[in-house]
Amino acid sequence: MRVSLKLWMIIGILSLIALIGGIIILSALSVQTVERNRTAVFHTYKVLDTAQHLLSEVQDLETGQRGYLLTGQAEYLSPYELAKPLIGELTVQLTELTTDNQRHQVRLASLRALIEQKMQVTEQSIELVREGDVEQALLLVNRGIGRETMDSIRELIRQMSLDERQLLAQRSEEYVTSNRRTMGIQIAAVLLFGAMIAFAAIMAWRDYRRRVEAEGALKVESALLKATLENMGQGISVFGPDLKLMAWNENFLQLLDYPVSLARQGTDFDAFLNFNAARGEYGSGNLAEEVARRRAVAVKRNRDVYITERSRPDGRILELVSNPMPDGGFVTTYTDITIRQQAERQIIEQGEQLLDRETRLRAVIDNVPVGIITINESGSIESFNHQSEQMFGYTADEVLRRNVNILMP
Repeated sequence: MRVSLKLWMIIGILSLIALIGGIIILSALSVQTVERNRTAVFHTYKVLDTAQHLLSEVQDLETGQRGYLLTGQAEYLSPYELAKPLIGELTVQLTELTTDNQRHQVRLASLRALIEQKMQVTEQSIELVREGDVEQALLLVNRGIGRETMDSIRELIRQMSLDERQLLAQRSEEYVTSNRRTMGIQIAAVLLFGAMIAFAAIMAWRDYRRRVEAEGALKVESALLKATLENMGQGISVFGPDLKLMAWNENFLQLLDYPVSLARQGTDFDAFLNFNAARGEYGSGNLAEEVARRRAVAVKRNRDVYITERSRPDGRILELVSNPMPDGGFVTTYTDITIRQQAERQIIEQGEQLLDRETRLRAVIDNVPVGIITINESGSIESFNHQSEQMFGYTADEVLRRNVNILMP
């Protein structure tokens, strides 16, 4: 069960990492898409702006020409002079901006030819005015070549602008869509992380509650164990695998006459041995060796049952029974068997006395000149003296515990 739970935890963590990684990758890709669409939108605006700027400069070129033709004054050529260099630069910029659009490139090839034609007609008319041939210049203009060229230029730029506006609408929609997608992913990520935080908080709270409940149950069990130990007539001590005191009762201290200062969790087993050595319970020999020997015995209690008796200086006799615990350490019970030992000795003495009396009685019965037989209430022979053996011809071993009818003829 534990392995399964651990496996599921690992799977859950790996899945969460994969999900987070997927969200990060999707977010990065979405951000790249948004940035790409944003760049495309700005590029479209740049193309539109450059195309309109180019048209404006061509119109300024034409405006300067007309002003000069009508007035013959050179200051009216100012728009013309300013527009000439800009037209070339803007044409190059527009060509570079639309290298990815083949239709624009075809239009730009025609546009460059028209602009060049327009500039040639314009320059020719201006040169005629400068030479004083205004009539010829007006005749050139009135032929409509410049107007037709200008109309063609406007139409080409209008077509380019129309295509770019269509691209702008498409790219703007893609930009909005990708932006919404990015926002959706970000919201999902925020919700996911929020759910993770909430889940972690719930799990932490549940773990805290379980810990509090476990601590409460442990306190109750500890109190119950303490009460149980204190109400036992025996002394109890519990030492862990590191030979540190874990639990005890008051009888343990009273029976072994230990001070309260030793009765605390974590007291080392050696402290009790050293206390006994200091008060002379181990004799006057090498106390260090005796303490080490007794500690070695205590180490064995972690593995084996240990039973012994110990006589106290006040004459009491204690029985010590140590049992190892599953996780190491041992539990020892201390029982005052003084009264039991005294009773056993008394019983032995009384038995010896009874045996002695029975022996003497048997000797008397066997030496009387008459046969003596004792029979219990069920008719079984309990005693059969020597004279009875001679009278009935049976030995005592042959008739004892048998029915008396065996003796009847």
